[in-house]
Amino acid sequence: MRFPLAGMAFLLLQVGRPSTGNPDLERGLALLESGKAAEAIPHLRKGAADLPALPAASFYLGKALLLAGDPREAKETLSRAAGGAPLVPAVRLALGQAAAASGEFDEAEHAFKKAFELRSSDPAPLLEWGEVELRRAVFAEARDAFSRAETVAPGQPRALRGLGEASLGLMDLGAAEGAFRRALEARPDDGAALLGLGKTLLRRGDLEGAAVALFDAEENLPRDAEVAYQLGHLAAREGRRREAIGWHRVALQRDPAHPGALYALGQALLEAGEIEEGRGALGLFRGRKVLYDSVYTISLLAADAPADPELRESLVLCSVALGDLSRARRELEALGRLRPAWREDPRLDAVALCLEGRFEEALPRLKSVLPEGGTTGRAILEEVAARAAAGKGGERGR
Repeated sequence: MRFPLAGMAFLLLQVGRPSTGNPDLERGLALLESGKAAEAIPHLRKGAADLPALPAASFYLGKALLLAGDPREAKETLSRAAGGAPLVPAVRLALGQAAAASGEFDEAEHAFKKAFELRSSDPAPLLEWGEVELRRAVFAEARDAFSRAETVAPGQPRALRGLGEASLGLMDLGAAEGAFRRALEARPDDGAALLGLGKTLLRRGDLEGAAVALFDAEENLPRDAEVAYQLGHLAAREGRRREAIGWHRVALQRDPAHPGALYALGQALLEAGEIEEGRGALGLFRGRKVLYDSVYTISLLAADAPADPELRESLVLCSVALGDLSRARRELEALGRLRPAWREDPRLDAVALCLEGRFEEALPRLKSVLPEGGTTGRAILEEVAARAAAGKGGERGR
């Protein structure tokens, strides 16, 4: 999760820009304010080391780490800042964002709730809390968070969109439709709200309304795999099988790891009599399910053993295979701190090629070191082979 640069000025006001005369800290702050987070980190790190008793120094270092895509170190740094400045809501908000980006949702929820407790006029912590609950599919909690945010800031599009998503997850279709329509009144070109409305109408059986919303969503989100998948679902509902197959293929071009599109494509191909290709698509779907299950299990283990390099390595490999390259990069950075000589490992050297989109070069290296007899290893090889054949990685989370 990246913190929006537009919010930086607000955070500077909340925490207070330190005037210490420390040249490294001042240089780092200047770089951070100009959007150069990665360049700011060395200066802020030295400034924070020189001024360990200054919470603002740790706060800015933590923000830079979060912006640069290192949420785990950001969380550790922001925890120190929160210890020194326990009543500053911006610190708690940033801590929650870092925890959420690290997959530590309980800690994120606690931080967001504390931030709102400290400043109940700001809907931002409630919006972030709602997003966390959506990610872990706790839809009742998500709806509560977004409802409270909408009370604090009536008509807030993000709150209304989140309220729609939570209501859709609870299958309260009337409430979902109402929330998405209100979000679109505030922002008619909100692609995510159009997508949510289309999904809701599709479930309500309003195929004509769903078509209008989904094609509008496609216009506003032309690279979104979920939009293409839902258009395929719509075409299938209307009996247009070939068009459905076409849209599911588009969804997989946009995101080769989209499980719903892969399953729907396999089923549609079988129904069309294209047995071999249909079975192949369903086989890939089953392989991806293995990888999703592996990532979930390994993530739980890694939370309990954050210094275990083997777990980090497994997360890197599975994330690359699923096309979640942003997570793969984060895990690789964490692994680099645990095992500085990681490039000597041929598996991770192959991962580096995948991160550059060079899947065809990476495949033979992975074949030489991954056991094909293992379920997860076989699934990884199948995924990388598919990406090599497609000629692109289908990166998500950019």
